[in-house]
Amino acid sequence: MSKNQKIGIGVAACLVVLLAGWFFVGRGGDHKTREVIELTEDGRDANLLDYEPDVIESGKEQGRSPLSGRVCDAWDKRPFAIMYSGDAGARKWFSGLSQADIVVEMPHRATHGGTRVMGIFQCNAPTIVGPMRSGRTDFLGLANAFDAIFVPWGGSSIVKNLLKKGVNDHIDCNGEVAPAGGDACFRRKDGPPSKMDKASSSVPKLIARARELGYRNTTQFNALKFQTDIPLSKRPDHAYVKIYFEKPFRVIFEYDKATNTYKRYFNKQPDKDYATGEQYAAKNVVVILTKKSAFSTSEDYVGKGLVDPWNGVDEVHRKNDNGQYPNMELGDPWFDINRSGEARFYMNGREIVGTWRRERKLGAPMEFFDKNGKPIHFVEGQTWIEIAESNRKVRYKVEPLEE
Repeated sequence: MSKNQKIGIGVAACLVVLLAGWFFVGRGGDHKTREVIELTEDGRDANLLDYEPDVIESGKEQGRSPLSGRVCDAWDKRPFAIMYSGDAGARKWFSGLSQADIVVEMPHRATHGGTRVMGIFQCNAPTIVGPMRSGRTDFLGLANAFDAIFVPWGGSSIVKNLLKKGVNDHIDCNGEVAPAGGDACFRRKDGPPSKMDKASSSVPKLIARARELGYRNTTQFNALKFQTDIPLSKRPDHAYVKIYFEKPFRVIFEYDKATNTYKRYFNKQPDKDYATGEQYAAKNVVVILTKKSAFSTSEDYVGKGLVDPWNGVDEVHRKNDNGQYPNMELGDPWFDINRSGEARFYMNGREIVGTWRRERKLGAPMEFFDKNGKPIHFVEGQTWIEIAESNRKVRYKVEPLEE
C-alpha cells in the first residue's frame, strides 16, 4: 500500500468518526439520534406549524386550578406561598415541594447569588412542607401577584415592615409579625438533624389557621392560560436547560420525552422531594433575567416615585441591613421601576423567547407573552420560575450539556 493510499484511508476514517459524532450524542454509554429542529424564517418550529394544541380553560365549569391548569377539588381556593430554605445543604430535606403548583427560585442576598425557594400550593395540601426560612421582598411581591397567603419563617427587616403595614395576607411561622402560625408551624421530629432544618409547616393546618384569621378563602387569580400536552410524535428527543447560578446552586432541567416534563438537577445531582423520593419534574420552566440591586439607605426611592423601604425600620436594622438584601426588578408595587422584561419559556421540549409584564398596583398578576405579544399557554402541570440577574448565563441545547 502506497503512502498516499494510507493517507487517504486515514482521512476517510476521520470523516466517518466526525459524521458519527454529528449524528449521535453519548450520555452514560447510551447513544441516541440527535434531532435537528428546523426553524422558519420568523423563528418558529417548522415541526409544529401543522399542530395547534388544545387550549384549556380554567374555571368553575372545568374545575381546573388557575395556577397549574390541573383538575382538583381546591381549584377555586386561595393558595399559600410558603418560604423554603436557601441553604444548599438543606435541599435534600425539601419536603412537599413536588406537590406545589408553582415553584419560584431566585437569589436571596445582595452579596452573593445563592438562591432561596418558594412553593405556591393550591391543588395539593402536603402535611409536611419545609425546611422553611425567612421571607424576602421579591418573594412577597410574587405571592401578592399570585393572590397567595404569604407564609415565611420570619423575614428581612424590609419584609417585616411591609407585613406590618398589611400589604398582603400572611402567617408568620416565626411569630415576629402577627399573626403567628400557631400549631400550623412546628419543628419536625424526623428527617433533618439540625434544628434550623426542622422548621416546617402543614398546608391543612395553614388552611385551618387562615380560616381562624378570617382571610378570604376564594382565589381571585385567573391570569394564566393553559394547553394540553403535544403528541409524542411532535416532541423532540432531547432538550436541556442550564441556569448558571453561583456554585453550588447551578440548575439543569433535562427534558423527558415520554412524560413531556423537565427533570431537575441541583449541583449535578437529581433534585428530589425528601417526602416522596421523586425527582422534581416540571411541565414548564420559566427563566426571567432582570436587574438585581441592593436595598441601600443612600438611595432616593421617593424621588423616583417609589415607596421608601426604610420608612418604619429602626436605625439598628437600617444600619445592619443596608446593602444586604436584593431587589430584583419584577414589577412589585413598592420598589421596582421596571414593569416588564425578558423571559424564556421551556415547555414541550422547546424554547420560546418572550416577556413578562405586571401593572403597578397591589394584586396585579404576572402576565407572560411570546415575542409577538400573544399570551403564553402553559402545559397543564407544575411550573418552575427561575429568576436570575441579567448577567447570568442560561443555556438551551437539544443535546447533552457539557460542564
